Amino acid sequence: MAILHEYVESSDDDGFHVKDRYENMYNTWQVNDSAEDLFIELGYEDEDPIPNELFHLLRRIGLVYTNESGVRPAESLDDLQDLNNGDANALTNTERQRLINILLNDPRVTPGQQSELKRYTNLGKTTASHEDTPDESTFEGRVDEYDEYWVAVDLTRFLGQLLNDSDATAKNTGNSKLAREYTKYKQLKNVLKQECSNMPGTLPLYKEEIGPKSEWKVMTKEHLKQNGVEIPGQEKDSIAKFEFKSYHDDIALPGGYDIPEVWSQSELVDEQDVSLEDLPEKTREALLKQAYRELANDMIQLLEEKRSDSS
Repeated sequence: MAILHEYVESSDDDGFHVKDRYENMYNTWQVNDSAEDLFIELGYEDEDPIPNELFHLLRRIGLVYTNESGVRPAESLDDLQDLNNGDANALTNTERQRLINILLNDPRVTPGQQSELKRYTNLGKTTASHEDTPDESTFEGRVDEYDEYWVAVDLTRFLGQLLNDSDATAKNTGNSKLAREYTKYKQLKNVLKQECSNMPGTLPLYKEEIGPKSEWKVMTKEHLKQNGVEIPGQEKDSIAKFEFKSYHDDIALPGGYDIPEVWSQSELVDEQDVSLEDLPEKTREALLKQAYRELANDMIQLLEEKRSDSS
């Protein structure tokens, strides 16, 4: 069975990837932003097994992909019809209904694939009960934690694409303001993800029901694909390209947000640190809790090393 994994913070990559055994070999599958949002909405987390029905359907549509030769998606969604015979392989009616609805509204899905999805829907698998589709909204109004998480997720994706198309990498935090900003929001995103995990609803559902703040600047995926974004601070003029194969969502940026320059050798390295005073109270508390946990783990490891040396 395929297993969902989240890239570690030290990695240059962000988000999820999938590991699956195929013909006695383990393969790593890339997950694009659309599939990442879908995993989050359906409640999947790091190291969770993915039902075969979901994994193979995403392979067929191309939202989960690999460049390994000899690994092919199902020839047709008809090949997936026997996957609902076991609990480990099948989706619930609610998950399947959400999945189909998302994919049918995905501009990457071709007319032929849409026809397959509609035929798959007509198999009777996607009929949700009345309890599965409540009419009332999950959210009573704006939620500060979800707003902060939304911005952190979008900035991580946005800055990550700029960084990928620039001369810098995520490791150049010492002399790249762009790398520092990316690292800051990537860390903040992971903290806020944990903060929001115990709250009602999900970020994709919050986006759909509540929408962006009026003062946010929304850059549509169509604009990003057609025009890209100029990368400031490069020695040569450069445009970040937001291709659908690796990027697939609108971006919401805080009002007045300035894109950081790539190279900034004259700035102090410690500017990469997040100022706690500038963050909301709940976010500060979450960051401090994470720091305490990391310190405790370091102390435990040190004590174990000393005990090992003494023996």
